[in-house]
Amino acid sequence: MPISPRDLQELVTTGVIDAGTAERIAAHFAGAGAERPRFDLTHTAYYLGALVVMSALGWFMNEAWARYGGWVLTVIAVAYAAAFTVAGESLWRKPGLRQPGGLLFTLAVWMTPLAVFGIQYALGWWPRGAQVSYQDYYPRISGSWVVMEAATIVAAIVALKLRPFPFLTFPLAFALWFLSLDLADLLIGSHGLLAFEQKQLITLLFGATVLGVTYLLDHRTDEDYAYWLYLFGLVAFWGALTYDGVGTFGYCLINLGLMLGAVLLQRKTFMVFGAIGVYSYLGHLAFDVFRNSLLFPAALTALGVAIIAAGVWYRSREAAVEAALLRILPGAVRRTLPRYRVV
Repeated sequence: MPISPRDLQELVTTGVIDAGTAERIAAHFAGAGAERPRFDLTHTAYYLGALVVMSALGWFMNEAWARYGGWVLTVIAVAYAAAFTVAGESLWRKPGLRQPGGLLFTLAVWMTPLAVFGIQYALGWWPRGAQVSYQDYYPRISGSWVVMEAATIVAAIVALKLRPFPFLTFPLAFALWFLSLDLADLLIGSHGLLAFEQKQLITLLFGATVLGVTYLLDHRTDEDYAYWLYLFGLVAFWGALTYDGVGTFGYCLINLGLMLGAVLLQRKTFMVFGAIGVYSYLGHLAFDVFRNSLLFPAALTALGVAIIAAGVWYRSREAAVEAALLRILPGAVRRTLPRYRVV
């Protein structure tokens, strides 16, 4: 669990540790160089700005791809990537500015698909008859998309190697997801878009795979790469599961499992997704059981009060519940939990 300067000060104030020990602990975490994801106003602005730039570049690719020559697009992409890299390097080396620097490196990697597309388009490896949007040609050019995705994966891996920054896993995971869909389309040989049910299944399996791999990676690195990878895996897995499975009891059990995983893995992200899933299932039951009934508001009120009461109960017994769960687990399984690993 990350320890903030405020936590250390409270420990000193209450006499749990002395000031010297607090300084050594702070120096240890500062020396490790690991910046855990935070969501204060400053860091939220960092990530929101990066996402806005990513969206703008995506729009540019969609609108400008047929208006300019391939080499022009490649030059623009490389110029942007170079500018982001130089700016990111200048921030990366300054104390307290690693996060905005790392986000600029992520934007540089995000330019890879546009650069590769420009090269493919200039060399004639992309349909020349495009009139409106490259999205309309997706069924015919999945092979070309695979090249773009593979290049993005390589660029992200190289960037992670040179500048270890957890959010660089975003373009990596995003490209891997699209690659899984496009490779499936190529292997099936349908020469067209996969059926929605096929995409849903592939996305579900992809999310489960990311979660499994991240579990093996968790607590094995100085930087907390697992935070973002867990989030990406949950978005894919939970999103595909939720689309048409809300009304099933199995869906509720899986989300309860996610909440249990939050306790064992010490990852609040699992609790958020699991709680939303359980709420969705209970809400679905309420709508079915009390449809067109004046008791419906009462049912929803009771549901809300029950959830609050469960939260209060768990808050007062959090440590005891976690200890009980750990005791239930077999020793061989308990020893594989990330919390017991040492980097």
